[in-house]
Amino acid sequence: FGSSLRLCFSVMGRTTDVQFGRPSLIFPMAMDAPTAQHYVTRAVQAEAMQGTAFNYTCRKTFESGATSLRVLLPAAAQPDGVYVGTIAGTAGELPCFMCLKQPPEVTQTAAEVVVFGRPKSNFSSLTLLPERNLLELFPVGKSVSVKVVELMQEIQADCPPQWLRDLLLNVADSAGCRAGKCMGLRESDRESPSAEQCEFVRNLVGLAGVSCSGKEVLVYPPAHQGESSMSHDELGYWHEEAKMNERCAASNYDQLPRRDRVVA
Repeated sequence: FGSSLRLCFSVMGRTTDVQFGRPSLIFPMAMDAPTAQHYVTRAVQAEAMQGTAFNYTCRKTFESGATSLRVLLPAAAQPDGVYVGTIAGTAGELPCFMCLKQPPEVTQTAAEVVVFGRPKSNFSSLTLLPERNLLELFPVGKSVSVKVVELMQEIQADCPPQWLRDLLLNVADSAGCRAGKCMGLRESDRESPSAEQCEFVRNLVGLAGVSCSGKEVLVYPPAHQGESSMSHDELGYWHEEAKMNERCAASNYDQLPRRDRVVA
């Protein structure tokens, strides 16, 4: 990882530069190369939906550890839910997760999209693009093309940020397991992808307009950069559970005293 490497395949349209990165244990959000190849390949047969970028990461998504692009799509583009799909960059597509929701009596569907476009230096996996890069690739008002490949789960409404973090990690794990099953791969095969699969990811990010440079760094959630990552909602839920039930216990089942059974 010590040598400097700069890659740029894009020949037209918008581009953005990002440093190579790998997910930290704080928020191990990533998509391995075989999973990315599986869904991008399946997306070739999917119908593209045209929308407009109108905003970026909302507060709850920020506190969960992710970054996102928010897109307005035609009404009833797809049933409400959390999907795995792709989003079109400069001349190629990047894998993404998107939450689609159409509020009652609203003529458009709102989509929040988390985009996998930041590779490790060996291109064996992708982490989320930082918001700066989303802004450069998909500025507000720009037409955006997304494709839905597979429904992962129904929407969970009114959840605190730590539940959204768990949801995103569960969707990432489920997507990898489903892709591995379809491709006949074991988990170890996905963790150590072939040279061909890594080359696929290398070309994928380049064609989408993402140029990569510098040493590989650990990717921390944006909330850990300059301000507390603890949300007020999350802290409130912890305090409530400590007083009202047993889910907050910082102990191993009944082997140690439960925090919520301690009398002050």
